[in-house]
Amino acid sequence: MLSQTAFASNIDFSFTGAGSISGSGVFTVATTADPTIDDITGITGTFSDPGDGVSGTISGLVASAYSNVCPGAANFSQAGYTYDNLYYPSGSPAICAFDYPPHGGVLDIFGVLFNVNDAGKIYTVDLWSNGVLSGTEPSYAFSLAKGATTINDGVGGNGVPLSSFTITPEPGNLWVVGIALAGMIAWRLRKTSSAPIA
Repeated sequence: MLSQTAFASNIDFSFTGAGSISGSGVFTVATTADPTIDDITGITGTFSDPGDGVSGTISGLVASAYSNVCPGAANFSQAGYTYDNLYYPSGSPAICAFDYPPHGGVLDIFGVLFNVNDAGKIYTVDLWSNGVLSGTEPSYAFSLAKGATTINDGVGGNGVPLSSFTITPEPGNLWVVGIALAGMIAWRLRKTSSAPIA
């Protein structure tokens, strides 16, 4: 449910995990009526899980209904993984605090679901944050499936933990922020210089 004044921007992401697992690309996000939540509307990039023989181009987002309500409102993939395709610039809240209090990642515990095209074979990757479990940085994990069949879901079905996950707003987004900041400074200086001297 996007607001009428939705603003789209791009955010670079990359991640790595054991066994040379890696992924990188760009999230396209749009603002929502809630200033703490953005809707992920697109994704491009690459994904590689050599241990499971899957490597290819990220070929698109799996559509979702906008919701971050727990329980019962998340979308489910064919393999049974939850996702909501939401992005939290300042960190996700404890959506399911009654049974899972950790929170704080730019993705929530439902995550984002996208397709990977490996030489014509289509896989789905569910990428999410488990929140801050220890220390100060949130942890991230993923699950890999082909249709309704799970390919890799880590130990005990808890997802494959990632050793690193980074995001960087693209320079164009920083440029817009810089222009806005420069405008505010110029306005403030002009207001200060035109103030009467006592």
